[in-house]
Amino acid sequence: SNSLKGTLVPTDVMLMSLLPLLRSRRVLEKTVLSPPDEKKGHVLLSEKKALMEHLTSLLKNKICKTRATAMGSTNGQSIVDIAMEDVFCEARRSLSAAHCQCCSASLVLILKALPQPADAIKF
Repeated sequence: SNSLKGTLVPTDVMLMSLLPLLRSRRVLEKTVLSPPDEKKGHVLLSEKKALMEHLTSLLKNKICKTRATAMGSTNGQSIVDIAMEDVFCEARRSLSAAHCQCCSASLVLILKALPQPADAIKF
Protein backbone atom coordinates (compact mmCIF):
# COMPACT_ATOMS: atom_id res chain seq x y z
CA SER A 1 0.00 0.00 0.00
CA ASN A 2 1.10 3.56 -0.62
CA SER A 3 2.20 5.67 2.27
CA LEU A 4 1.40 9.35 1.89
CA LYS A 5 4.29 10.63 4.00
CA GLY A 6 5.67 13.82 2.47
CA THR A 7 3.35 13.89 -0.50
CA LEU A 8 -0.32 14.36 -1.24
CA VAL A 9 -0.15 12.26 -4.40
CA PRO A 10 0.17 8.47 -4.15
CA THR A 11 3.41 7.14 -5.63
CA ASP A 12 1.68 5.04 -8.29
CA VAL A 13 -0.26 8.06 -9.58
CA MET A 14 2.92 10.12 -9.63
CA LEU A 15 4.79 7.44 -11.59
CA MET A 16 2.04 7.05 -14.17
CA SER A 17 1.91 10.83 -14.72
CA LEU A 18 5.59 11.07 -15.70
CA LEU A 19 5.27 9.83 -19.29
CA PRO A 20 2.43 12.15 -20.37
CA LEU A 21 4.29 15.13 -18.90
CA LEU A 22 7.57 14.15 -20.56
CA ARG A 23 5.89 13.55 -23.92
CA SER A 24 4.07 16.88 -23.78
CA ARG A 25 7.33 18.63 -22.94
CA ARG A 26 9.12 16.94 -25.90
CA VAL A 27 6.34 17.84 -28.36
CA LEU A 28 6.38 21.46 -27.20
CA GLU A 29 10.16 21.55 -27.48
CA LYS A 30 10.01 20.17 -31.02
CA THR A 31 7.56 22.93 -31.96
CA VAL A 32 9.69 25.62 -30.30
CA LEU A 33 12.89 24.40 -31.98
CA SER A 34 11.39 23.99 -35.46
CA PRO A 35 11.68 26.85 -37.98
CA PRO A 36 9.06 29.53 -37.27
CA ASP A 37 5.90 29.50 -39.32
CA GLU A 38 5.04 33.02 -40.48
CA LYS A 39 1.29 32.31 -40.34
CA LYS A 40 1.24 31.22 -36.71
CA GLY A 41 3.14 34.21 -35.38
CA HIS A 42 5.50 34.66 -32.49
CA VAL A 43 2.84 34.96 -29.77
CA LEU A 44 1.85 31.30 -30.05
CA LEU A 45 5.52 30.28 -30.11
CA SER A 46 6.30 32.25 -26.96
CA GLU A 47 3.30 30.71 -25.20
CA LYS A 48 4.48 27.22 -26.15
CA LYS A 49 7.98 28.03 -24.94
CA ALA A 50 6.60 29.31 -21.63
CA LEU A 51 4.49 26.16 -21.21
CA MET A 52 7.53 23.99 -22.00
CA GLU A 53 9.55 25.86 -19.37
CA HIS A 54 6.75 25.41 -16.82
CA LEU A 55 6.62 21.67 -17.53
CA THR A 56 10.40 21.48 -17.16
CA SER A 57 10.24 23.26 -13.82
CA LEU A 58 7.31 21.13 -12.66
CA LEU A 59 9.14 17.92 -13.49
CA LYS A 60 12.60 18.83 -12.20
CA ASN A 61 11.77 21.02 -9.23
CA LYS A 62 8.47 19.64 -7.94
CA ILE A 63 7.49 16.14 -9.03
CA CYS A 64 10.95 14.60 -9.11
CA LYS A 65 11.88 16.12 -5.75
CA THR A 66 8.92 14.64 -3.90
CA ARG A 67 9.48 11.82 -1.47
CA ALA A 68 8.41 8.74 -3.38
CA THR A 69 7.74 5.86 -1.07
CA ALA A 70 8.77 2.35 -1.99
CA MET A 71 5.81 0.50 -3.38
CA GLY A 72 4.72 -2.95 -2.26
CA SER A 73 6.13 -5.79 -4.31
CA THR A 74 2.82 -7.21 -5.55
CA ASN A 75 1.35 -4.38 -7.61
CA GLY A 76 4.25 -2.00 -7.19
CA GLN A 77 6.79 -3.90 -9.26
CA SER A 78 4.65 -3.84 -12.40
CA ILE A 79 3.94 -0.10 -12.09
CA VAL A 80 7.62 0.65 -11.50
CA ASP A 81 8.62 -1.57 -14.45
CA ILE A 82 6.16 0.16 -16.78
CA ALA A 83 7.23 3.62 -15.66
CA MET A 84 10.93 2.75 -16.02
CA GLU A 85 10.50 1.34 -19.52
CA ASP A 86 8.35 4.29 -20.62
CA VAL A 87 10.83 6.89 -19.36
CA PHE A 88 13.79 5.03 -20.92
CA CYS A 89 11.99 5.06 -24.29
CA GLU A 90 11.21 8.74 -23.89
CA ALA A 91 14.84 9.50 -23.07
CA ARG A 92 15.92 7.81 -26.31
CA ARG A 93 13.62 10.19 -28.24
CA SER A 94 15.07 13.19 -26.45
CA LEU A 95 15.77 16.29 -28.51
CA SER A 96 17.98 18.16 -26.06
CA ALA A 97 20.05 18.03 -22.92
CA ALA A 98 17.22 19.72 -21.01
CA HIS A 99 14.83 16.91 -21.93
CA CYS A 100 17.45 14.32 -20.96
CA GLN A 101 17.72 16.02 -17.56
CA CYS A 102 13.96 15.76 -17.07
CA CYS A 103 14.09 12.07 -18.01
CA SER A 104 17.04 11.48 -15.67
CA ALA A 105 15.27 13.16 -12.76
CA SER A 106 12.20 11.02 -13.51
CA LEU A 107 14.30 7.84 -13.47
CA VAL A 108 15.72 8.75 -10.05
CA LEU A 109 12.17 9.20 -8.75
CA ILE A 110 11.22 5.79 -10.17
CA LEU A 111 14.24 4.17 -8.50
CA LYS A 112 13.06 5.54 -5.15
CA ALA A 113 9.76 3.73 -5.70
CA LEU A 114 11.34 0.32 -6.27
CA PRO A 115 10.00 -2.28 -3.86
CA GLN A 116 12.45 -2.79 -1.02
CA PRO A 117 13.41 -6.21 0.32
CA ALA A 118 12.35 -6.73 3.92
CA ASP A 119 15.96 -6.88 5.10
CA ALA A 120 17.16 -3.78 3.23
CA ILE A 121 19.08 -1.15 5.13
CA LYS A 122 17.13 2.11 5.28
CA PHE A 123 18.98 5.40 5.21
